[in-house]
Amino acid sequence: MRPTSIARAAALAALLAFLPALAACGGDSKGGSKDAPKDAPPAAAPKGDFASPASAVATFILAAYGKDANLLALCFSARSEDEFAKIREKKLTAKDLDDLAKQFEGARVSGPAEIEGDTAEVPVSLGARTEKFHMVLEGGAWKIKGF
Repeated sequence: MRPTSIARAAALAALLAFLPALAACGGDSKGGSKDAPKDAPPAAAPKGDFASPASAVATFILAAYGKDANLLALCFSARSEDEFAKIREKKLTAKDLDDLAKQFEGARVSGPAEIEGDTAEVPVSLGARTEKFHMVLEGGAWKIKGF
């Protein structure tokens, strides 16, 4: 990955991390919050950046930290390891989401992806240790196969 791609991925990760806080600041001029009208369409499905292996991993980290089960499910390949089935199938409990958020708090992509065809490895710093995320390209989107 070129340095400019890493910088773009880092900027996107920072923006994605800031957006939930910005959305929570909504309200009327009197400081109260407004509820959506009852006839409002449902919110759009969560979206992430799956264009590159590193951006897909950054999406996963943000989804884990944000406890977003829907976005987490989008991060995993249909061919991912069985241990991730609970995430893929959106069967995580509140405790599971809390544990995942704690596990990935402060995690970051720590180097360039090593891409070979439709597979890649992305190094992720988890405090004192580094994990390699194993990625696979599916339908034009990079997904997690394992780590």
